[in-house]
Amino acid sequence: MALLGASHVTVVDASPANASWGSRLAAAAGVAGRVGYVVGDVTELTKEQEEAAGAADLAVMELGVLHYFLDLNPLFALAFRLLRPSAGATLVLREFHPISTKLLQKPGASKKWKLAGSYFDCDLATSAVAYSKHNSNEGAGASGNGSGDGGAAEGPAGTLLRRWTLGEVVTAAAAAGFVVVRLEEEPGVRLADAGIPKLFTLVARRP
Repeated sequence: MALLGASHVTVVDASPANASWGSRLAAAAGVAGRVGYVVGDVTELTKEQEEAAGAADLAVMELGVLHYFLDLNPLFALAFRLLRPSAGATLVLREFHPISTKLLQKPGASKKWKLAGSYFDCDLATSAVAYSKHNSNEGAGASGNGSGDGGAAEGPAGTLLRRWTLGEVVTAAAAAGFVVVRLEEEPGVRLADAGIPKLFTLVARRP
């Protein structure tokens, strides 16, 4: 966003490692002076952290954010507070479409989608941690007790996800005070995904 002309960009991230890496990328791109990080749990930001990230003209949440929250209301309420209190301040949310994450599966190496599960299921789902397949240490001779004594290998680290319906997402945005101005659904780019909604983009504004 800084490269696109934003005068200042504040990133809220729970991971100090992500903040360090992002800061180095900003420096390499020549925009370090316009990019700042607030490191902390987005649901437990201090007053000082909110002030550091607040008064924004634009808030962006992109791909793989919502399913880590058990309650969407505090998240959207925070996004509303962090935006400048004036008409036109905008939230842009781009996420995986729940039709593809909650209702459809591709068994094994199959290229065909199979209807599975319930769109309205509220149970938590177990999944591998994002990008764990790129971590060479995952499952490579790690011992079960963490002692490195050559025990049985563990699989990739797991996490629990709450996959939300589109109605739940829009309702949470409206409950926070946002006015929804646009909702777009995007098909998959692969031939096997033709006709399947894979992503959606929600644009909402402070009134």
